[in-house]
Amino acid sequence: KVLNRADELGELSQSFESMREHLHDTSQHIEELAYFDAFTGLPNKVSFIDTIQQLIEKSQVSGHQVAILFFDLDNFKHINDNLGHHVGDEVIKTVAQTAANTLRTNDVIARIGGDEFIIALPRTTLLQAKEIANRILENIRSHRFITKEGADFSVTASLGVAYHHQNKSVTFDVKSLMESADTALYQSKRAGKNRFTVAA
Repeated sequence: KVLNRADELGELSQSFESMREHLHDTSQHIEELAYFDAFTGLPNKVSFIDTIQQLIEKSQVSGHQVAILFFDLDNFKHINDNLGHHVGDEVIKTVAQTAANTLRTNDVIARIGGDEFIIALPRTTLLQAKEIANRILENIRSHRFITKEGADFSVTASLGVAYHHQNKSVTFDVKSLMESADTALYQSKRAGKNRFTVAA
């Protein structure tokens, strides 16, 4: 409790209160750094893994399905190399916002590094997951980027879908589900990019 006194005890009390508030703010900032991507403001990989683990556990009880979407940008290195990292940074931020705006209220998107993003779709069907994947790719490629230097371009993405089948005998965990989505993503790359693939 802060003592509102004009003597040394009052000053000491106010100093301690100021220190407490600073420590609280610092603690919150550290927690944000641990669980959120400072660049885009999205959850990071650590936060995402916690979230998807909870969703899978809930699905075991509720019977609802969970889908994972893993995507990255096609030829993103060319943007950094030819237009500069400052343009690449703006592309990442815009893509993050575009994908986030495409999702439903309870869906979760995270940036896991570079131009790689991962999405959890709780309480979803495979058909819904495919529709969302298609909308994300369409919204990304339909956005036009115009730089201060006059460059006008668009980007495309490749995406992999992994679906948690509650009715299968196979038990999915977070690692295997993410690996399946990652494998499906690279199948999309090999098939020509700018598309999505559903993991077998």
